[in-house]
Amino acid sequence: MSNETFFRNPDGTPRFKATELGNTQLVVGNTTVGLRGGAIKFINLQAPDSVAQPVTITFRAEYFTIQNLPGGGALPPLFPPVGTPVFGSPLVALVKWGTGGAYQQIEFDIPGPKTQPGQFSLPPVGFPEQAPVADVGAGTSITLAGAAFEIQVRNDGNLAPLVAPGGGDHIGEPFPAKVMVQVGPAVGSEGLATRRVIWVCAGKVGPNPLAAGANVSIPIPPFAKRVWVMRQPIDTTPVDLAFRDTINGNNRFRPVPVNSEGPVEIHPGDASLGLFNRGAVAIDFLQMVFDVTPN
Repeated sequence: MSNETFFRNPDGTPRFKATELGNTQLVVGNTTVGLRGGAIKFINLQAPDSVAQPVTITFRAEYFTIQNLPGGGALPPLFPPVGTPVFGSPLVALVKWGTGGAYQQIEFDIPGPKTQPGQFSLPPVGFPEQAPVADVGAGTSITLAGAAFEIQVRNDGNLAPLVAPGGGDHIGEPFPAKVMVQVGPAVGSEGLATRRVIWVCAGKVGPNPLAAGANVSIPIPPFAKRVWVMRQPIDTTPVDLAFRDTINGNNRFRPVPVNSEGPVEIHPGDASLGLFNRGAVAIDFLQMVFDVTPN
């Protein structure tokens, strides 16, 4: 019996690299007022038509604070002064999907970031693409079925940068925005599933890799039932999960061996977990995928 699915080859190995299923980029608007931004490709996945299936695509935007550029130099024309909190919006997602040569295409808005007073005092460190999460938009997820998916994002912040009467607040901001896109399975034993993704190491544009022997603490989202550990490399990095139970006041330890992503069950009292890299090499790409499907 074949183990082939959209995400797995006939021998059960992953069809796509983790960096092909998730991507983070800085999306810049058009330099000319009144024009839409150029579409930036984030993800392009193709599998045989015979394994077409529903997938969930999640989009999320972040704000960042401009601090410096790699190697110094002047700020590009669309960047505000150093130290200024910035929003890039409105953001538009473009998704093409299909099977057997036929395809559909949709466009929809990606919610912009939200902040609370005082949060700008905790800006990300370093260049925006490599900055850790400081504050994020609510994000949006869609579920589509097919054997091929192409995902792009456009920044229309300079299409109509309206200003309130008398100056002041802008409606739309012609600034770059950090956008994350992730694709995952949408169907399980309980039918359509809802996923919450927490990025730990986002490949080439994320924080530093999780070194061999190192550990990281990760919050558990509300209503989470189980978690998958998606990482690269997966064949040389066994990990241990330590769940912190705030109800019973104890810890549970669960191993995730090489070539396995889980899932690992989450108990009602678990508030956070620690992940320990037991491999001999660093984990370059790491994201935790939580099942938060309503009962």
